[in-house]
Amino acid sequence: KRPFVSHKANPAAIKIHKDGRLFVCYLGDFKSTGGIFAATENGDNLQDIIEDLSTAYCIDDMVFDSKGGFYFTDFRGYSTNPLGGVYYVSPDFRTVTPIIQNISVANGIALSTDEKVLWVTETTANRLHRIALEDDGVTIQPFGAT
Repeated sequence: KRPFVSHKANPAAIKIHKDGRLFVCYLGDFKSTGGIFAATENGDNLQDIIEDLSTAYCIDDMVFDSKGGFYFTDFRGYSTNPLGGVYYVSPDFRTVTPIIQNISVANGIALSTDEKVLWVTETTANRLHRIALEDDGVTIQPFGAT
């Protein structure tokens, strides 16, 4: 087999969609040119899912939900300049919704099996976030004193 080669810079994570395609997150220049592309296992049918759009991302990791949409981490920023965040992409890949913004170098991400809790690491702040989600999957449940 030939190696899968892409022109996208700095691949960071790879996941398998429920339709069998590979989704690859790439960091780009570590500031603004990252994205996600999908392809079949042999590298055919390359499709940009998220690319250099009007909103710049440095995509480090992602996790699919049962509907075929996914959450991704934006790796930008540093401890004193939190530019990163977590976003949700709808199953049709047309809508990107911010879940949490202004965090420092959002890195790893996981979704609980019941899809009600999102776990996210904030690398340069040395934090692990537990984000309780409403049933819509994009609204954070209220927390703290009421």
